[in-house]
Amino acid sequence: MHIKTFEKDIDQKILVRGKLYLADGLVRELSLEDEGSYHAWVDGTDLYEVEAQIDENGEIISISCDCPYDWGEYCKHQAAVLFAIREQREHASAPQKDMAQKKKQDLQSVLLAQTKESLVEYLLGMAKQDRGLRQSLLFQFGSQEDEMEQSRKLVKEHMRPFGPGRFWEYGEVNNALEGAWTVLDRARLCAETDCARSVGLCLAVLPEAVDLLSYCDDSGGEVGEVISTCIITMEKAIQAGLHILPAEKRAALFRLILAEAMADVYNGWEDFRVDMLKILVLFCQDKPLLEKLSQVLEQERVCNQDKPYRYYSEAVAKLQLDLLERLANPQQARQFIADNLAFTSFRKRAIENAMSSGEYAVALRLAEDGILQDKEFAGLLHGWRTAAYRAYEAMGDKAKIREMAEHFVLNERDGFDTLRSKALTLRRSGQKRLVSF
Repeated sequence: MHIKTFEKDIDQKILVRGKLYLADGLVRELSLEDEGSYHAWVDGTDLYEVEAQIDENGEIISISCDCPYDWGEYCKHQAAVLFAIREQREHASAPQKDMAQKKKQDLQSVLLAQTKESLVEYLLGMAKQDRGLRQSLLFQFGSQEDEMEQSRKLVKEHMRPFGPGRFWEYGEVNNALEGAWTVLDRARLCAETDCARSVGLCLAVLPEAVDLLSYCDDSGGEVGEVISTCIITMEKAIQAGLHILPAEKRAALFRLILAEAMADVYNGWEDFRVDMLKILVLFCQDKPLLEKLSQVLEQERVCNQDKPYRYYSEAVAKLQLDLLERLANPQQARQFIADNLAFTSFRKRAIENAMSSGEYAVALRLAEDGILQDKEFAGLLHGWRTAAYRAYEAMGDKAKIREMAEHFVLNERDGFDTLRSKALTLRRSGQKRLVSF
């Protein structure tokens, strides 16, 4: 990786946030300690230390940061420092070694030389002028008892200029997400040590981020990344700490997530509602919570199953099936699949179950019913015809195999490709043709 072209090796979203950090002046100091050895402090949720080693040709030998980010090879703090180093190398007029002298007047040294009273007075004055700074200070230094309230206020304060009344174009929403990322950094930091706290922090961010989707262009995926991080962090926190929580705290956490999942802000964004309901499946070892979740899922599936857009009902039905399978109840699970064959994934599952148990006639009937059910959907029709073809193969019905093979070749390109792929596989295995007629 080269200092002039490092962008091609770092995720675009990280690069965008790194540029914003540099533009906002969050790279608080950058110094050249020794030949090619750079040291910087970057302001974020905390003050993070970044060190980089660059050789005389501009090749980046190493770069490290002590922030908790572990979801990729490089973090936004490293990206910000790389941009700063490149800018410094390109524009510095003085010899590089003179830069080392700047460390004597770095921000940390200047602040340490001040009195506590003067710093407090200065920060109070700045906070009166900048509401975002005020909320950041309250979030950073306030008591844990007020943490959730301050988290919500911090997230909203950064999004406030981006509120309803204006549509924000591509590339304009990153500043609105700074408060959200500040809260999420803390949520991820405590995900494995304080389950309930981490989840609460995520839920301070999630509804605001989902609401932001309605009045911004998120084609860059910045808001989507925040939402995804909320869901992943909650799941990780619950997997790590749910088992050590007492029953009453598990129940309280369950109710908190359930209430959020059913909130109106997710109407029209049912994917995120499903994500939270999926997290609640992790609570299934508690029988009262299991019964409550089962009731909610059944109600959601039944109330939405007749709507033209059936994705949500099918997703909820999958969660119900997951619960039955987690409880090791194969007979009920099999019956539940049979009761929900109107859903494509359930019919596919029923066909696979029948094929694996040697019930080829059952698999064929399911496939033929699917052809009748979905006759207006070409993609689904091909899938059901392919399943019927497999059943005929297993049954050795040569006449039907010939009939369907001719249909695939003459009418369906996808079907023809399927046959061609199978023929090549058989040829490699030493067989001459698909079947003898």
